[in-house]
Amino acid sequence: MRILRPRFIGLAAAVSALAIGGAAAPAQAADPVLKLTAAGFVAVDPAANPNDHSGDTYLVLDLNTDTVGPNTSWAVLTIDTSEITGIATVQDNNHSCTAAGTVLTCAQVPLYQGHGQLDLPLLAVKDAKPGATGTVHYSAHFMSGNTAPATADTKVMLGGTRLTGQPVPTNKDLKPGDVWKPDLVVTNKGDLTAPQLVYTFTSVTGLDFTPRFSNCEYGTSPDGDAVICTVHSPLAPGETAKLDPVGFTVNSSAYDAYEDISVSPQNPGPGSWVRSHYTFTPGPAASPRLTVGKPEATPAPGDVTDLNPNGGGISLQAQVKNTADFAAFGAWAPEAGGKQGKLTVGMTSSGPAAIFWRSGSDPANVALTLPKQAKVLQTPDKCRLDNQFKSDTQVRYSCQTSPWIAAGYRASYDFTLQVDPAAGSTALVTLPSLDEGEQETGMPWDPNKANNAATVALGTQASGSVPTSSPTTPPPAPRPAPSASTSAPAATKAPASTASAVAPASSGSTPAGKGLASTGAQGLGTITGVGLAVLAIGAGTVFTVRRRKAGAHS
Repeated sequence: MRILRPRFIGLAAAVSALAIGGAAAPAQAADPVLKLTAAGFVAVDPAANPNDHSGDTYLVLDLNTDTVGPNTSWAVLTIDTSEITGIATVQDNNHSCTAAGTVLTCAQVPLYQGHGQLDLPLLAVKDAKPGATGTVHYSAHFMSGNTAPATADTKVMLGGTRLTGQPVPTNKDLKPGDVWKPDLVVTNKGDLTAPQLVYTFTSVTGLDFTPRFSNCEYGTSPDGDAVICTVHSPLAPGETAKLDPVGFTVNSSAYDAYEDISVSPQNPGPGSWVRSHYTFTPGPAASPRLTVGKPEATPAPGDVTDLNPNGGGISLQAQVKNTADFAAFGAWAPEAGGKQGKLTVGMTSSGPAAIFWRSGSDPANVALTLPKQAKVLQTPDKCRLDNQFKSDTQVRYSCQTSPWIAAGYRASYDFTLQVDPAAGSTALVTLPSLDEGEQETGMPWDPNKANNAATVALGTQASGSVPTSSPTTPPPAPRPAPSASTSAPAATKAPASTASAVAPASSGSTPAGKGLASTGAQGLGTITGVGLAVLAIGAGTVFTVRRRKAGAHS
């Protein structure tokens, strides 16, 4: 049997605690130990299409050992599906496991360098009742040797919420200092009631979540602030909820301002990303509560999760009336009678707006144009020869800046040149700003175009100038997206049924791009560890993060 490599990380796997089983008690300290890891909880989408694998849920099993050798190269895995009979069936797409009633046995699981993995599709039984639950039990042991087996369990639930946010039009009428109160509306288009609602606000740039609510916690970290607010209002299938007006203050750095929002029924656990990276304090007790205009109740513990891969995503975008003054600079420091020297070029921004392109591209680059007679002896790491620049007499170098250029930003690059001081050569420093189509944007945020270029004489005398401030350290890369880690309670047995929960092998293997979608949520493969940011916070929670990050300009 071949090892299936992971393709996607699905929502339920991201928001559920891992159930890890190890050897019960090694006979000796030197005995090899097999560890079996599986998602503690998965949700199966009743609407998943088994023909095109849309919305597939997978049981993803990892086998690991620290002891690599001939006796630990193969494992035997058994999967007991008796408790999910009538709820879902496990598909053996690899023709490698054998079924006996409700038990699936994979007799030869290879462990390559101590690691093996299986992912088995899990499909809903037709006409099964949403909300039904059961537990799949796993046991694994080495093919040779007498070590104790490793065990793990996965609780399976049929159905979930499908919280869908109403789109909000781009606001083009804001200026710094304004407070924007958009309508935030969500509808539950799923099968199950959300016991509570989780609004996850991720502030990308320009908008601050400033209100104080008594049912909120306010977190701080070196990278920014976070807010978690718990709203205990259930939302039944087909119902719509509108959040109380929340004021987003447009800060002084706003230009293209973004706020990413998702809604989920799950609450972040102690091991979740947001709990791990921020220190929280409760909101003022005397402040009002944030609600959705519906009565609140004490939520019953449960595992209901959202089947929507975007978690009821709502994106706020504002085009703010603000400016940022970009300026180019350059300075020549000659040596050896002007035949060689250091040319320093760069750019600054005096703001006040921060210009941020979510694509990860730079709003402006630093371009250096030189006569072909000048010889570049040393090129800075972030600069490269622009081969698309065509000229018979000149060459151009392009230097990378940053997707985030805030007030006070400074980028500086040192070239070592060899020149003929008698030639009267000059260097030209410019700030090209190219959009995704490689077209010049004209930097509409910059009201002062006169300082967007600098000419530097390359002679025997020093020329030009460099700002006295130190170059800006580029903003840190975005942290991995938050992913909640909440432990699921003990599973309950599903109603008895005569249908087996083990299905025969299908006629082909799973198409690429469908692995590990353990809640039926697909389309998350390229954002493993990142894209789950807005899905990770728990039910009934409002989560706001203010941090700088590279993303895509609209």
